[in-house]
Amino acid sequence: MRPSTTAAACLPFAPSRPALLALALLGACGTPTAQPDAAPDDAAVDEAPQGPADAPEAYDEVAPAPATAIDTDAAAPSAPPENAAPRRAAIPELRPDQRYTVVLVIQGGVGAARVGACGAPTDLSPLVHRLIDEHEAVLGCDVYAPSSWTVPAVRSILKGRSVYHAAPAAEDGPHALVGVMKAAGYQTMLLSADPAMRGAGVEKGFDVVRVAGSRTAMRYPYLSEALEQLLERADADRPLFLVVHTQDASDPLPPVPNKSWGLAQNKLMLVDDDGKPTDAWRRFHADRLPLDERQRFLLRVNQGITRGVELSDDDLRGILEVLQRQGRPMRSMRLVAVGDHGLFGGEHGLLGEASGTWEAGVRVPMLFLDTELHGDDRPDLDGPLSSVVAYDLVARGALPDDAPPVFSVSRAVKEGLGTTMVSAWVAGQPKLTWEDGTLSTYDLGRDAGETSPRSASGHPALGFVREVAGQLSARKGKDQGE
Repeated sequence: MRPSTTAAACLPFAPSRPALLALALLGACGTPTAQPDAAPDDAAVDEAPQGPADAPEAYDEVAPAPATAIDTDAAAPSAPPENAAPRRAAIPELRPDQRYTVVLVIQGGVGAARVGACGAPTDLSPLVHRLIDEHEAVLGCDVYAPSSWTVPAVRSILKGRSVYHAAPAAEDGPHALVGVMKAAGYQTMLLSADPAMRGAGVEKGFDVVRVAGSRTAMRYPYLSEALEQLLERADADRPLFLVVHTQDASDPLPPVPNKSWGLAQNKLMLVDDDGKPTDAWRRFHADRLPLDERQRFLLRVNQGITRGVELSDDDLRGILEVLQRQGRPMRSMRLVAVGDHGLFGGEHGLLGEASGTWEAGVRVPMLFLDTELHGDDRPDLDGPLSSVVAYDLVARGALPDDAPPVFSVSRAVKEGLGTTMVSAWVAGQPKLTWEDGTLSTYDLGRDAGETSPRSASGHPALGFVREVAGQLSARKGKDQGE
């Protein structure tokens, strides 16, 4: 298990002693463990949902594209890196009497450093522990998203490879995950709480698709009601493949009630509904916040992210409860839950969703449960792994025969939102990073905050990262994050 960063290392300034204590309680810009002594100025909130405007009727049904219109991405201008896509075995045929439910939950904004079972100081994800202890679920904590941006991260999971680097059809196959599952006999449904998924290509091939009409319309507790309505259209006698994309740990950050681990605060918006940064965001990046105000602001950001991770666990529990009520119990289920990417809480001077393959933005948890697999038959999720293997866990209940290289690409698409980066992870080696033309490595065991770059000479993934960076430069202006 990777050690967490120190509170000082994750911040772009030297915090005062009281602020350092508060941020340490947040788990070094992560999960809090105790309640500080004083509340932020605008702390008057309660446990209530965010208001009638956020009710579940504020989502839209999207007409899914035909199954034959599955997007396979054009090949990159230069030759793709060798083994950029894994080789995959055929999916086992369904038994005629099998009423099997396969669920892929993509948890928006949930980074591994915020999850108690992955080393965060306080466990705010009790369902994850219960699934591990009582149902033999397997958890991987050194899993890396292909991007720190939502759209390419989600599309990559549903394709089983990075959308930035298309592999030859003979290696990758012509179908996205939904096409493969439909060919195996499953009815397919997609429910997304992120309105950015509309028109992003992820809905292609699904039988039924519903996407939220606003950023908060399907957040907890409204997601369960939306799922109930979606499943009313399912054939109870047919196997079901269900994809749910939650958004509890995303901007705007949810309100925080009084908790044993933190203080009450209102919801916090970093970027408005039109995609424009808020005043606090601009002042933070322009370094115009006085030190005390900056510390209070980062405390609010990290508490909001932590609350979002807690609500993501609640939503996962709600999904399982809805399926149970719909006659799809866990005893006949395969479940994969994976973060799309993490959120920055001040690390490397970044906030929320931003460009950068730093650990805070791309290291995610991945949970696997299959009630027909026990003991050594379950996949080993010890990393480093790419989150694109969720494709294989969903389809076959196993990792691919040849695991894909573990790498992440993040393009700077807006000023102030980070830099263009490529990183690769190889077991037993330091992390290799290319940032705007500069290559370096980071020893994550000793330098979890990634503040001490070292020489990249001799790294086994050096040629691979150079090739990916070259392709990224060749595709400049394409495949942008959002």
